[in-house]
Amino acid sequence: MTSHRESRDSSGDRCAGTTGGPSNKFQCGAGGDTIYWIHQIRLPDGTVTPGVSRPAMHDFGLDEVDVHNKRVLDIGCLDGLYTFYAEQRGAGEVVSIDILEEQFGPQRQRYNTAAGYLWAHKRLGSRAKYVFPYSVYDVSPDGFGQFDVVYCLGVIYHLAHPLLALERINDVMVPGGILVLESEVSATRAGFFHQRRHAATFPMVNVMSAREAARKLVKLLLRNPAMVRRLLPHIARRLANAIRPSALDKGVYYGDRTTLWVFDCTTLERLIDFSGFEIVKAFSHSTRMAYHCRKVTNIDATFAASWKYQKVKNRITNVEGQES
Repeated sequence: MTSHRESRDSSGDRCAGTTGGPSNKFQCGAGGDTIYWIHQIRLPDGTVTPGVSRPAMHDFGLDEVDVHNKRVLDIGCLDGLYTFYAEQRGAGEVVSIDILEEQFGPQRQRYNTAAGYLWAHKRLGSRAKYVFPYSVYDVSPDGFGQFDVVYCLGVIYHLAHPLLALERINDVMVPGGILVLESEVSATRAGFFHQRRHAATFPMVNVMSAREAARKLVKLLLRNPAMVRRLLPHIARRLANAIRPSALDKGVYYGDRTTLWVFDCTTLERLIDFSGFEIVKAFSHSTRMAYHCRKVTNIDATFAASWKYQKVKNRITNVEGQES
């Protein structure tokens, strides 16, 4: 692979990574602006930006998704690797959104927000439309139109409201459109990895003794043997958690406050189904999964956040009308 330690931009400015071992630090231009790269992006001269994340198009199955002459939305685009990849494969239009700094605060000395994307966009002569900062919660057909393909790669576990995000994505997709949803997954159970800000200790009131609870459980099982079959999978999962906890259960992600959710595959697949998508293919790579999901229906209106908001709004309007 061509070294990425040194390259020149189109204006002739020298661009160099830091010396003394691997680094994602990149100083560009006469002003010496520093970019902290995440993505490794191959530039027209053959050099590669010094990102900490290698290209994973094959891992995600992106080479199997037809984007030719189609509208593509790249959610959480970071430096734009997958935006530019879609362009190179003939996408008709690509829109990129991200909200890194506004959501989590300045990430200086770790990775950049918009600087890398804009620098690579210029060097590659990209025509992609960059909307920054912009949240997935705010995308709508009115503002963005509809898309044939949506990339949501490494995003969902950073979101406090993953179902709302999937609802918004569904809203801006054409019927039959393809969502590529990629995520970290747990080998054992879903977890919410919010770091506590308040006291974790509190008084516990046991309304039933352990002996009484065990006695009632035995009576229930004797009265309804079919219950045993329902409880066995739950018991097996509890044993698996105790015997072979996943890396997440050991606290790997507790140090990253941007990681909120990590789902097991069953839970994530149910979220996808609930949100109006069917999974047409899945790709497993290490502790991550990538799902190719086809939009088959809108989200059930009974549960849709936008529906509830509209109903409440209508009720308030009706009440105000009656009062006047």
